Amino acid sequence: MLGGSSCTQAALIVPQPGSATLYYIFTLDEIWGPNGFRYSIVDMSLQGGNGGVTNSKNVLIQNTVTEKLTAVKKSNGTDYWIAIHEWGTNAFMFTLLLQADFRQLP
Repeated sequence: MLGGSSCTQAALIVPQPGSATLYYIFTLDEIWGPNGFRYSIVDMSLQGGNGGVTNSKNVLIQNTVTEKLTAVKKSNGTDYWIAIHEWGTNAFMFTLLLQADFRQLP
């Protein structure tokens, strides 16, 4: 995974809504680091239940971000909002993980 070793919030794990085995690992690099904001998907049914990273590994979402990352469960109690702060602006970026929506993130 490409999270920054000195980043204030280098990684965040969120379950895929509606799945008992899939988890998203979101990673951040240091400010202006080359790896930006990425995700990987772990499937805990792989390798005899020990889990493994799927083909969705280190997928870039955005590369100009700060070291702040959080997840909030939506009011429906199932889905999640993932929020990051864009570098050099007052803007926040939100990604929504939906139940039974197994499309790749942007």
